[in-house]
Amino acid sequence: MTVRLRQRLKRYAICSALTVPLELAIVAGLPLDYAFAFVLAVSLPMFWACGPFQADVSLNTALDERDRVWWRIALYLVPGAMALYWHWHLRD
Repeated sequence: MTVRLRQRLKRYAICSALTVPLELAIVAGLPLDYAFAFVLAVSLPMFWACGPFQADVSLNTALDERDRVWWRIALYLVPGAMALYWHWHLRD
């Protein structure tokens, strides 16, 4: 993996980690216009992040097929899953 791709995945993981507190703030009662702007600003990079993370899951030799399936599902559905994947499998 190139250094540039690793840095990009790290930035995406940070954005993914930020989505969790923002979603909790929405549930706690943050005004909807602010909440919508924050979620849109943080979630927009997640659309570009899906491809590189899914590619890394496919090529990760440390994962068996069952783990790959679960990581693919989690990366799409679970807020903060990209940060967890980066922390467990990509961090130096």
